[in-house]
Amino acid sequence: MSEHVATRCLNYRLLFPGRSIHSICALERGAVLPRQIPRKQIRPALPVVDVRKLLQPGCSPNTDSCAGLHWLSDDGEYSAFLIVDAVEQIVHCDDSSLCPLPALPRRISNLCDLALRIPDGTFSVRVRTSAHWPMQDRSQKRDFLNALVALSREAAENISDLSPDKS
Repeated sequence: MSEHVATRCLNYRLLFPGRSIHSICALERGAVLPRQIPRKQIRPALPVVDVRKLLQPGCSPNTDSCAGLHWLSDDGEYSAFLIVDAVEQIVHCDDSSLCPLPALPRRISNLCDLALRIPDGTFSVRVRTSAHWPMQDRSQKRDFLNALVALSREAAENISDLSPDKS
């Protein structure tokens, strides 16, 4: 049995393998800011990606209440702080419970590898542990850049991995 962090992101349910999540935190109102913040004000040690904007380019997600995940790739080369609508639960499932992905838009199928059928007939899709942030394809890279956001100084200071540069 492997552990997965089940999240909600717009109309999607995403599963992140537990081994790829370093930490989870709730983000309060005003913590997520547009990325047009002057670079001197905030210098995260890793990219802050609003996954909702990555899944649905052009959307304006609710930032009053959301959650953050510090994600690490299996090989340790890539990491990012990911913003999702909510972390719903920890799901325990074995690999035999996972099935091939249903037909999904390419921007999602490139991030995900398998799906878990939910009793109500819908799916949660599992995010690859080898996903690359930023993406490699040109259109994916554009979507990734549009999904970059910043965190308020207070939120960044509360998350040690995202503390502003002291220099």
